[in-house]
Amino acid sequence: MQACTLDVEGAYHMVPVSPASKQYLIIKFKSSFYIDHNVPFGLAFVLGLQGEVTDVMVDIWHSLHVGPVIKWVDDFNAFHYATEDGPFVGISDNIIYHYDYDLDYIKDMITLLRIPWHTTKSSPFGHLFSYVGFK
Repeated sequence: MQACTLDVEGAYHMVPVSPASKQYLIIKFKSSFYIDHNVPFGLAFVLGLQGEVTDVMVDIWHSLHVGPVIKWVDDFNAFHYATEDGPFVGISDNIIYHYDYDLDYIKDMITLLRIPWHTTKSSPFGHLFSYVGFK
């Protein structure tokens, strides 16, 4: 088995606000007022909204037989098991294994969600990984 790590970049700034609710997200900055189009960091309900988005991601992956997948807010670990005829190749302890999916493939599965992945906080599938969800 191998695992990969994923982190959503700007997770608290990516949840869009419905047009009808934008009038309630006015921010004052240097004597000017701005309408926020995404949920700003610091609102009491932001954590719950981000959880809704990430729960959908995990549900989609599970429905497409990716898993297990664990998450903490915007940090993910996805696991894959070796299969006899999987199209993706991985190496562990100098032994070649086949898998049903790799990191790019599982990202492609949810590409329509337009998730901005953090480029430096993610790692490809491997037999060792660091989970950034708990520091």
